Amino acid sequence: EMCIRDRKKVEENNFGIRKRLLEYDDVMNQQRTVIYNQRSEVLDGHDMKEKISNMIKSTVEQAVEQYAVGESAAEWDFAGLRNHFYGILCNENDFNYTEDELSKLEPSDITALLLERAMKVYESKDELIGKEDMREVERIILLRSVDMHWMDHLDAMDDLRGSIGLQAYAQRNPICEYRISGADMFDEMIASIREETVRKVLSVIPKPGQQMQ
Repeated sequence: EMCIRDRKKVEENNFGIRKRLLEYDDVMNQQRTVIYNQRSEVLDGHDMKEKISNMIKSTVEQAVEQYAVGESAAEWDFAGLRNHFYGILCNENDFNYTEDELSKLEPSDITALLLERAMKVYESKDELIGKEDMREVERIILLRSVDMHWMDHLDAMDDLRGSIGLQAYAQRNPICEYRISGADMFDEMIASIREETVRKVLSVIPKPGQQMQ
């Protein structure tokens, strides 16, 4: 028979495993809540126009932050930024500045320029597709993007959980590692959903035969 001390040790160990599984689930439940709230808004037919406008703003700001790096504008990666929004907000003639213009340029100038263009393109969709139809198109685009990226994220979180179990041997707290890496991956997923949604919304055109309104 197993002595009481050994049995107690096994029970403590099992409790530790159960507690760890609960904490893993807790991380996923928090993420799931955010995503399901987003889906509910879309499925309940909420008007997404303000949300999409905010997504456009964040997407432009983040791109400028990524490419306008350096002490002066002469160091910025204008080619990268142009390619990033090529065919949506930028063309080959963009960002040709004189040295004098570059010396006065701030990242906020580029953000304002691209944002003005983006909102113009976005507003033109209401006329092109019709306001009601455009609101419906937005919801479909956003929902598809959320679902696709969320499914990929679930697989990635499973992989993370598997790999982090091994880190317990390296004297690192696996739950802490899981929380930190999982939060980073979740933020990346949200950014991907936003970027993809914005690109598709700004690129949408009427179906053939659809009446222009």
